[in-house]
Amino acid sequence: MNAARKSTPSAGTAMNVAVQEPTRTRPGRLCLAGTTPGGPTPKSSVADNDLAIGRVVDAVSHSAYWDDTAFFILEDDAQNGADHVDAHRSLALVISKYAPRAKDGAAFVDSRFYSTVSVIRTMETLLGVV
Repeated sequence: MNAARKSTPSAGTAMNVAVQEPTRTRPGRLCLAGTTPGGPTPKSSVADNDLAIGRVVDAVSHSAYWDDTAFFILEDDAQNGADHVDAHRSLALVISKYAPRAKDGAAFVDSRFYSTVSVIRTMETLLGVV
C-alpha cells in the first residue's frame, strides 16, 4: 500500500508523505515466507494487507486528517499472471473524499491504462512538487 498525505508546500516547509508496505508492518511477517513451516501463507499475507489497508483508511477517514488525505493503493505486480485481457493490468485504488464518483453515486471505475509512474506523477502534482 502506498499512502500519501497531501499538503501544500510553502518555502522552507516539508511535505507530509508516508509510504507504507503492510506486509512489513508486523515483525516476521514477510509475504515471501511462502509455505515455510510456522510462517505465514501467501493467502494470510494478502489478508493481512487487506486488513491493514481497511484499518488505516477507516481511522483516517474518521479523523481531522481526512479533508486533506488521499490514499493511492497499487498492486506491485499481477502476482497470479496475466488475465484474459492484458498481462499489464493491475489493480489501483484512489481513496479520498475528493475521488470521483459515478453519476449515480456508485464507485467510479476508470479502465484506461495507467503506469506506476503516472500514479506517482499524479501524487507529485497533488503535492505541488511538479
